Amino acid sequence: MTGYYSISEFAKLCYTTRDTLLHYDKIGLLKPSFKAKNGYRYYSFAQYETYKIIYTLRQTGLSLSTIKEHMSKRTPTGLLNILSSTQSDLDRKIKHLTDLKDVISHERYEMEVALQNLNKFSFIELNTQYIIKIEHPIYSDDTFRAASLKLDAEAKKMDSYISYVIGVYGSLKNMYKHKDSLESSDMMNFDGIYMRVKRREKGASPIAKGKYIMTYKFFNFENENIILERAKQFAEENGFELDDELYQESFGGPFESIDDPKFLAKYLFKVKE
Repeated sequence: MTGYYSISEFAKLCYTTRDTLLHYDKIGLLKPSFKAKNGYRYYSFAQYETYKIIYTLRQTGLSLSTIKEHMSKRTPTGLLNILSSTQSDLDRKIKHLTDLKDVISHERYEMEVALQNLNKFSFIELNTQYIIKIEHPIYSDDTFRAASLKLDAEAKKMDSYISYVIGVYGSLKNMYKHKDSLESSDMMNFDGIYMRVKRREKGASPIAKGKYIMTYKFFNFENENIILERAKQFAEENGFELDDELYQESFGGPFESIDDPKFLAKYLFKVKE
């Protein structure tokens, strides 16, 4: 029929399926321009623009019922409002996905570098970085869990809830402050937990820039004392002395065995200059 498309032709024009158009007709979302006496459905080219709007809104995650409500009383102002609202939602989703991509990219990078430099000690110059930190003594699984819950609650208040790194920090002079309560005599005590954020925000604290000794290790709670002693030795061999700051960042979750977990971690020891 001149000027009109059969349902199969219209489906090809819209790069969709006949079943989709039949469903839209059934729920009253996009009815054909008219039906012939033999029951055949025919669509006009003007309906192609209508289908494009439906498709676009559907791709953003809007339900068919929401789209139908809009399409039943469509006006230029109404369309503008729903497109503006949808764009805002997409911007939020894009930011969220971009942040997730950054987290995954950082995790992948750290694991690649860690596996190439496992058990090696080296110097690294750090620029000022910012963290959200919670002061809470960490010397057992229970104290770590308690600190993590506090950090999570604090981070949710901020825009940087999705972050690159979660770690623990400590003072070398306090490493065995809770020695009588430690699960292992070689387990180090930490002063608190932190989440690194991308930029300075209200409530964020700086990690001081300067020279650090860096090492990647598979650690469990039985060998932390060895890591500290080797860092001291490496500093002395190169004419330096450890400062009081230590940061430990684990990633990738437990490996080998849940019953006897080992964690891939990065240690950063501040050096006196």
